[in-house]
Amino acid sequence: MNTPPYRGFVSADLEPEARRLYSDACAGGAAFLSGLTQPAEALKAPATRRAFVDAVHSGFARAQELVGQRLLQLQQVPPKARDGEHHHRELLYRKAMDSVAWQILSLQLYAARRFYAGRDQPTLAHSNFEAVKLAATQIAENHPQTFALINDLTTFVQIGDLLVIDMANGALQLVEVKEGEKNRQVAEFADFFVKSRCAYALKAFREREGEKTFQQLGRVLRQVERMKAVVKIMNEGTGTDPLLKMPIRIPENPVELDSYDDRLSELIERSDKDGWALDVIDECLFIGAYRSDARAWGHHAFQMWLGTCRARSDFPVANLLRCMTTPLALPLSCRHIPVDHGFDVLFDRCRVFLAIHLEEFAKRAQALGLPLVWTSKKHARRLRAQGFSPLTVDGKAMVVRFPEAEVTVQDGIALRMLFHGTTPDSTITLLGQPVGEPPEDPETGGA
Repeated sequence: MNTPPYRGFVSADLEPEARRLYSDACAGGAAFLSGLTQPAEALKAPATRRAFVDAVHSGFARAQELVGQRLLQLQQVPPKARDGEHHHRELLYRKAMDSVAWQILSLQLYAARRFYAGRDQPTLAHSNFEAVKLAATQIAENHPQTFALINDLTTFVQIGDLLVIDMANGALQLVEVKEGEKNRQVAEFADFFVKSRCAYALKAFREREGEKTFQQLGRVLRQVERMKAVVKIMNEGTGTDPLLKMPIRIPENPVELDSYDDRLSELIERSDKDGWALDVIDECLFIGAYRSDARAWGHHAFQMWLGTCRARSDFPVANLLRCMTTPLALPLSCRHIPVDHGFDVLFDRCRVFLAIHLEEFAKRAQALGLPLVWTSKKHARRLRAQGFSPLTVDGKAMVVRFPEAEVTVQDGIALRMLFHGTTPDSTITLLGQPVGEPPEDPETGGA
């Protein structure tokens, strides 16, 4: 996971547009709030709250329109003519829509994981993008207080065509858009069959439409079932994950996780004065920020610092900018840091490196009462063969051994600490949640 020295994610000429995108995607209601004398009190009035939601959704819509235009333009460039800058520009725009998705999902990683299938997003020109875009517009026009996110514009929402949030009741809905008469007929029958489960109707459909259309129906039914399962989990708090095939329960009172984003912000601020700054969160999360001339040697200096702290080469080390290439990482615009700090990182005015000292993390977890142990190398290999992605040191994995079950400490835990701003101590608290019921967040991994 070691990351080499890094230049700006995209060229500086994109910063004005990136800032406009941020304003629309993440601060669409700011101007509305600035016109209120006492915003918190004013928003208690239903009419004021509706006007605020409309302002936020208008910002979402402006961002979505621009991102759609830019992705279509970028994807018209022949693949052989694309370079790293081209790929990063596409990710910059997609991450803007990720910011919208994360807001819809209340910045909850357990929710985002339900939508991610681990595949590349489709090329818009080869999808039904125009039909989906029209459907999103119609939903907004016909249903006040709703916003329909075009999923193909994001990096991680990979179930359904549209993710619709109804702010009147907070409910989520997934919509699949079908073009053409045949597709509509198949979709209508799929909807009927899901409700009726009529085997005779299914047999008649197969005989009437033929094997090819019947196979298409099978694909549509699987899509419908996946969407229903995800919506059930999001709206009811319990169900079976359609991708992981495992039971999921979202607690009514989930663990409140502490963030170190305030410390990160202070670190970036100090680097502006001194050229560089260092900090350690909960004795095991190391962070370094480097500006100006220090950017040239910052990564090397960071690695040397880790070496003096007995860090190993197999500990997770990352450039904060890697959040832009990691689908389930929070965009910088969703972190609780000043806007300018996020853009300083994005455009290479400040380089931030992070590392998790796994041995110190394990010691801290044990000191806090978590029954965490290191496995043998053989056991770690067995976990990988079973589909787990354990965090390992010298080939050995960390597991939490409760009386009723064993929980594997997987790479999703590193994702939380590196790219979601969760403190190590809060992460340890999350690992210590009871496992007698379906887990809140499968990144911890039940054995």
